[in-house]
This record gives sequence, C-alpha cells and structure tokens, in this order.
Amino acid sequence: MAMTMRDQVVLERVRAHHAEMVGDVQRMEAAARRAEGPSAMASALSSLACYWTDQLLPHAVVEERTFYAEAESAGLAWLVAALTLEHEELRARGLELRRIGKEIGAPPADPGSTAVACARAAALAAGASAVFAVPARVENEVLLPALAAAGRALPPLLERMERAFAGARRRRTRAAAAVDALRQARAYGLAA
Repeated sequence: MAMTMRDQVVLERVRAHHAEMVGDVQRMEAAARRAEGPSAMASALSSLACYWTDQLLPHAVVEERTFYAEAESAGLAWLVAALTLEHEELRARGLELRRIGKEIGAPPADPGSTAVACARAAALAAGASAVFAVPARVENEVLLPALAAAGRALPPLLERMERAFAGARRRRTRAAAAVDALRQARAYGLAA
C-alpha cells in the first residue's frame, strides 16, 4: 500500500522532531567536549543526562507503546526487536551518563581518578548523539514507511504517541514538584 499524503505529513513531522532531538544532544556533546575541569564536565554531563532522562527515554518508551506495538501487530516483530535493542542501549547510556556525572561531581579520592573519570565522561558524551541518531533514522526510514506500506495509518499513531508523551510529561512535572517541595521542607527542618 502506498503512503498517503497524511502519512507523509506525519513522517515529516517525526523526522523534524528526531532531527531537533539529535541537534539538542549534539549541542550538549559539544559542551562536554569544551568542558575544562571536573566542575564544568560534571555540569555538562548533568545537562546531557537530564535531557536523556527527561526527553529521550520517555520518547523511546512512548514509541515502543505506539509505533512499535503497531509494528508488531503488522508482522514487523523482527524490526521491533532490533529497535528495542537500540532503545536498551539508550537506557544503558543514560544510566552511565548519570553515574559518571555523579562520580565527577563527588569529592575526589585522588586527582588522578577524577581525571580518568573526566576522560571516560568525554568519551561517553562524544558518542551520545550517534546512539540516539541510529534508531531515529531507522524509525524514519524503515519503521514508519513499513507501517504505512502495511496499511497502518500513521496520523492516529502519532496522535496516540503525542497524548502519551504529554501524559508522561505531566506525571514527571508533578513528581518533580513533589521532590522540590520535599527538599524545601527538609531545608526548613519540616521533614526528615
């Protein structure tokens, strides 16, 4: 089945969104490359890890629940399996970014260990956009066209994805507000 105009519009929107996200990660990678010293590196990694946790990983989860679920039902389980492996790498990279960022931000046991951690962090940050760009490109160039070819309408899938992502964002915002309130209460001695 040929891709409809509406499907093509969805594909272009998804491509643009993926390109924007890859660009965001590339800018954060560049900040990590320019970072001089543990404090600057910890800050750059913190920004990248927060973006990874707050944007990339929720995006991946919502894709899995919408596009990937639809692809499995359309007989594209082999493609979903490959993309899911790439999402697992995204999750692992996010955890490692956070771990190394905390290691760098902690008081050093010795200056040499901080230097080694900074070098590992720079290497980890350097490949961050590639880790995200590859599955994004496969989704753009293979998954979504295959769904359309299987007769699956892309606009309702994108609408479901956007609703799910908005819901996840609201839940994260409420959770962050609760954590901030608890921190403030602790700061004023109102909570343990």
